[in-house]
Amino acid sequence: MVDIEVTRRLLKVIASGKSMLFTGAGFSHGATNTLNISPPKGGDLAKILKNNILDKDQEYAELLSDNNLQIITDTFIDVFSPETLISILKENYTIKDVSETHKLIASVPWRRCYTTNYDEVFEIASRFNDKIFSSVTPLQSIENYYQNGQLCIHLNGLISNLNKETLLNEFKLSQDSYINGSFFIKNPWFYYFQKDLEQCPGIVIVGYSFYDYEFRKLFADQQNILKEKIFIITSSNASTKEVNFFEKYGKVLSVGVDGFSKLIEDNIKEIQLYNSNNTDTTFLNIYYPPEINHNTILPDEEIEKFLVFGNLDEKSLLSDLESEYRQLSTRTSLKEVLEAISTKNNVLLYSNLGNGKTIFLTQLKFLLSKTGAYNIYEPRKNMELGVQDCIGDIDKLASSFKRSIIVIDNLLEYKDIIKHYNNIQPKNICIVATSRRNIPEIVKISKSINFYEVSLDNLDEEEFNDFIRIIDNLSLWKERAGKSPQQKVVELRDKYQSQISYILLKVFESKNIQLKILTVLSVFSDNKDAKKTIFVISLLGFLDVILNFTTISLLSGNNSIRLSEFKNNDNLRQLFLINENIIEKRSSVLCQNIIRSSGFYDAEYIINTLLGVVENLDAFIKESVKNDEFLKEIRKKFLKSSTIEKILPEDDRKLNNLKRYYDDLKKIVPWLVNDPNYWVQYAMAHLTHNSLKNAQNYLKTAYSLAERHHEYNTDAIDTQQARLYLLLSMKEVEANKILQFFQDAQLLLLKVPNTIYRYKQVLIYKQFYDASFSRLSQKGQKTFIIYCNDMKKELEIFRNENGFDWVSESCYDFLNSFDG
Repeated sequence: MVDIEVTRRLLKVIASGKSMLFTGAGFSHGATNTLNISPPKGGDLAKILKNNILDKDQEYAELLSDNNLQIITDTFIDVFSPETLISILKENYTIKDVSETHKLIASVPWRRCYTTNYDEVFEIASRFNDKIFSSVTPLQSIENYYQNGQLCIHLNGLISNLNKETLLNEFKLSQDSYINGSFFIKNPWFYYFQKDLEQCPGIVIVGYSFYDYEFRKLFADQQNILKEKIFIITSSNASTKEVNFFEKYGKVLSVGVDGFSKLIEDNIKEIQLYNSNNTDTTFLNIYYPPEINHNTILPDEEIEKFLVFGNLDEKSLLSDLESEYRQLSTRTSLKEVLEAISTKNNVLLYSNLGNGKTIFLTQLKFLLSKTGAYNIYEPRKNMELGVQDCIGDIDKLASSFKRSIIVIDNLLEYKDIIKHYNNIQPKNICIVATSRRNIPEIVKISKSINFYEVSLDNLDEEEFNDFIRIIDNLSLWKERAGKSPQQKVVELRDKYQSQISYILLKVFESKNIQLKILTVLSVFSDNKDAKKTIFVISLLGFLDVILNFTTISLLSGNNSIRLSEFKNNDNLRQLFLINENIIEKRSSVLCQNIIRSSGFYDAEYIINTLLGVVENLDAFIKESVKNDEFLKEIRKKFLKSSTIEKILPEDDRKLNNLKRYYDDLKKIVPWLVNDPNYWVQYAMAHLTHNSLKNAQNYLKTAYSLAERHHEYNTDAIDTQQARLYLLLSMKEVEANKILQFFQDAQLLLLKVPNTIYRYKQVLIYKQFYDASFSRLSQKGQKTFIIYCNDMKKELEIFRNENGFDWVSESCYDFLNSFDG
């Protein structure tokens, strides 16, 4: 008996147009090959080849007695020739016609098709429905095909590609040919196959027997995630034993291929109607607030866990927000943002890493939902769908009468949303997004849309008092507990730049906190794969990269993140919140300190592992989709000196460790030698540690290489050269040389764009004043003041356009201290 509820769900996921079709040999039954019969299954092909061999020489009978396809194939080539085998394969798997069953199955909208078959039954059936699916194999370039969208990927080889060369390296004729460690699982296509498994709402498997161990293992490891969306179409004559076997992996419909086709035929109008009228979003996920407890009083243990591990569950966080016994700090900017949205403003929330953007968004979504005035959406963080998925969702929302808000954590990850939003300017949709401040791409994006901008970096007086109360309550002040509230405010403001991330970094310096983190991590000490996976999670979390399982698995080089034993480990879940195929919430400050100061990883491990990750990622990108900007952006972050600087332990070997990383980096990724940005990053590492001679050499190399690159923008080189001049000026003793170095720096900084990167160097002016101003002649001192006033005028323009932050405010305080 067919389960009605399973059938209803199956039809719905098919109608969505986003499901994967996976076919095996049973799917092709009923098609007609050049011999006017159905293409043979693996066992039948083995018999055909075996009979040809035995007709010529019976001495092979014992060798071939177990009907092993690989042995039979190898023997056939020895007895006859590769050309003869190719001829037999082509006449058996070249398709002349397909059945109505195939045409009906291909008539419904599939996101992609994967098949273990050599034949092109699905593609031919699709053409009868005016749909073109490109046929590809895993050895063909992803770059040339993946963006086409409608693909049928032939995992074991494609008959139309068959020749003597592909017979040896592309066609898989063994019994366990589908996924194996030396072929598909290490192939770039496997990354995208896993993406499809994660993202597709349904995976429909037709005519496949799950004969391959690695394939079974892949699904067994992800049973909790994939089982509910896998639908297996098996024979109507399947035994109870067979059905029980298939039910380990998904919902089973024992109707056969013809019965599945009939199911589609009987419901084709409903499928087409649902697909055309479906208002469900694919890329965007609607937000539903959790049920909360208005009388919540968070215990100290939960508050400390929140500060250290950053993973307080959403219900507890929001219950505290609404509780009259509120324990945690609430940003005063929430009210400002709510008012801005009520007047139909788009909102851009700026802050540096670790300053609470994600927590702010969680509270904001809840407060917006309480008004009942909006539908609230956010991108599904494990989705990497095409531009059309994003456009389709926004168009659906734009056609609705309801006001919608799209909430985006990290705007740079979703540039396609902004691009399309800017093109259509929907009046009923607002964008609320977060970003780090003054990234050039963000500045460009924010100018295309009129954003109401709010900085979350600096705590105000009320927020200071909240934070002091939390630290008091948890007894984290220790010997400084006796200070007055005002003294504590001054310490948080001046010593930690009024920023949450810097305050938390101080918390993590506590030996007690470090011991707690190390105790949690220690259970993974002897598990090599788990230890590396946690390193990759922490690294990506620190860099504010979306933490989906596919990316974690790719960079760690293992599948630990998909293993139930690992991802359900209580200790791991103390560090990270794991949901289905993604780690949803994390503290970037915690991630940084897991690597840098927990004691779980030493400098040698950090460098060796990071180099291995970069090497694998670079190799993968070369074989990957040309426009896979997500992976390229990750690689770019791994090359930045600021990244490496912040994850290496603080000790007297840090400069040597940085040098070793950059020295080895250009050896494992050879093209970096000719990349100006590599040498800029290497120079920055030396500048940080006052190794000025080496830094100058590397900047000269960067300038030289930049000249060879047509229209290369030297702003980054100029900025670091100015920094070097300022540092050199403070080492000089002769007044003229001091002033000359400073003048050279000033001219370069006025040359580069008026962004935050300029003012990070202007911060050094205060150091210069303290160290070298008194050594200047009277005329030199007047010149310095003139330069400061010129820079102040530039800074005022910057502040008017970009608002205030700690860097620009600190610069302004200093520059404004000079008269006229």
